[in-house]
Amino acid sequence: MARLLIFISIVFAVLFVSCEKEDTLSSFAIVGDDSMDFNPGQTKQVGYTASHIRSYNDPKVPEGWSCVKQGDKYVITAPTSGGDMTGEISISARGDNDALITRKIAVAVRTAEDISDRRANSFIVTEPGKRFRFQTGGYTGNVKGERIWSTSKTAIVNVTCEDGYMYFATGAGADFEDANAVIGMMDADGNALWSWHLWVCREDPTEQTFVMGFGDGYEVMDRNLGAFSTAHDESSFGMYYQWGRKDPFAGPVALYDHKGAVRTYDFEVSSPEVGTPEYATAHPATFIAGAENDGYNWGFGGRPGEWRTAILNPCPAGWMVADMQGVGYDFFKDPTIVVSNDVEDFAVVGEYDFGWTFDVKGYDQGIFFPAAGRRSFSPGLATWAKNYTNIVNDESGEGSPVGFYWSCFAEGTEGGGGAVVFGEDYLNRNTGQVPNDDIAETALAGGFQVRCMKAGL
Repeated sequence: MARLLIFISIVFAVLFVSCEKEDTLSSFAIVGDDSMDFNPGQTKQVGYTASHIRSYNDPKVPEGWSCVKQGDKYVITAPTSGGDMTGEISISARGDNDALITRKIAVAVRTAEDISDRRANSFIVTEPGKRFRFQTGGYTGNVKGERIWSTSKTAIVNVTCEDGYMYFATGAGADFEDANAVIGMMDADGNALWSWHLWVCREDPTEQTFVMGFGDGYEVMDRNLGAFSTAHDESSFGMYYQWGRKDPFAGPVALYDHKGAVRTYDFEVSSPEVGTPEYATAHPATFIAGAENDGYNWGFGGRPGEWRTAILNPCPAGWMVADMQGVGYDFFKDPTIVVSNDVEDFAVVGEYDFGWTFDVKGYDQGIFFPAAGRRSFSPGLATWAKNYTNIVNDESGEGSPVGFYWSCFAEGTEGGGGAVVFGEDYLNRNTGQVPNDDIAETALAGGFQVRCMKAGL
């Protein structure tokens, strides 16, 4: 019996000690990204957090690199020449329970290609495995660069803001994939001082253009802003824009933040505080839903922005939001028609398939405009599209796919935006109103597609 009591006492003591150790588990983590790009000879600092750490080991670095612990930071310096241009820095610490905790940072020396000469609110990026930079426009001080959201974890990486430049890099090999991303220059409170859209695609969307519309016509891209192809599927949908805002919103796809964690958009209802250009600029990942008492416009009390100025133009350099009413002259067999419920009036090729292919003169196969639906003016959900799971959905769960295309011109003086709207059996290139159906009104809070045309902004 005595032996049994001794055995039980030992087991209890072991369990007690184990629980005590579990209560004091050590932690050691890097603050910031686990991948960093450097200019030759550049020095950067990396912060860390630690709890119940007994000691810190000397970092292991590639040849030519240095990494020194200074207070609550590690100071990393890249080689000026020689040494390994890419590699991995291993930082480790030993916890109270004698466990070794190791964190690794991928590092590379890469000279950035300066693309400031095509600085705009949107950049087309087609080259894998490269680093780029562009001027921020005079912002300095306590700012940092951040990947606010991306449809890919790997297509856009290593976003920083240094010495008046925004830097970003593209993934190499399989990490380079079609994607859309928004990067921002953030203040100390996490608000964007400005932000930029990165249109990452394996084929240059400016290589194929066409001329359509009245008079001498307009030179227009063959795909929507943010689209990856002209195929009759969701790869042709592109981004969704609230009228007058420069920052895009993706459809119902996964989004990732700067750490690769899944994130979502934020949604706010317009108000005197929220429905302003200043709030929209500071919160590029916030969809501002329209308020019923303000005409369902995201800008409270009036039209908040103007797409025909360079500062809010969402298109890449040299392009602007198309005048869709003018472009739409080629949508009808008779250009004097502005609205019709009769498919016989439409200048189209083939059947309705994720949208209409318009029979533009001089283009043998026609020009495809997908029916990508919209993000509704309230509450901002993706609707009226043959969506990514091949389910036709509108607010009621029924209906056929609809195409909504903003025009650079506003409609009237009541705060609505000019648009072209079409479905399987109707087409309106004037006000955007769907005939006999006011659910598709063109309130500025609606997220519609954009087609870019050549411009001299």
